[in-house]
Amino acid sequence: MSVLYLTHIPLSQSALRKSPVYGCWAGEIANIGFHMWRRVTVHKRCVKSDTPPPTFTTPIIHEWEKWLVTYTARRALKRKVMVMGTLTFIKNKFRRWRFYARYQKNQNERIKTAIMHHNRAKLVRARAKRKSVSNWRASEHIELTSDTCHRSVSLPCTHSRLVHTPSLVHTH
Repeated sequence: MSVLYLTHIPLSQSALRKSPVYGCWAGEIANIGFHMWRRVTVHKRCVKSDTPPPTFTTPIIHEWEKWLVTYTARRALKRKVMVMGTLTFIKNKFRRWRFYARYQKNQNERIKTAIMHHNRAKLVRARAKRKSVSNWRASEHIELTSDTCHRSVSLPCTHSRLVHTPSLVHTH
């Protein structure tokens, strides 16, 4: 059994499977299968050698006509894809590049927004902590001045807020 026989048997079998049910005996179906096989091999040989394929007149096989129409449509589509393929490839690359540029721009904006939100949250936490510390210092200051005989003196500090320190002057 040759390799050529093995490669073209499925084509003739698929043509027989796609055909309507024949009201004929197995010998006639095998005869149609062999005719399809011969036509397919001759046609493919002509296509490979760039010669026009022959037209088969007898016997008239409707599956051959269907196969020939689908084969020529497939070949025309392949040629169209080869011509338009590079242009489509370049167009798709530019489209993906534009999408990526827009995505990066939006991503940078989201990162800036997140940084601003984070800095704002840090500032709010720092102010709340500073307020609680100053409230605690004020309460400590009141306790120190009421328990002892020290009086409070406000001195300017390098910070923006004033530091309250008790002086060491006795009021006896």
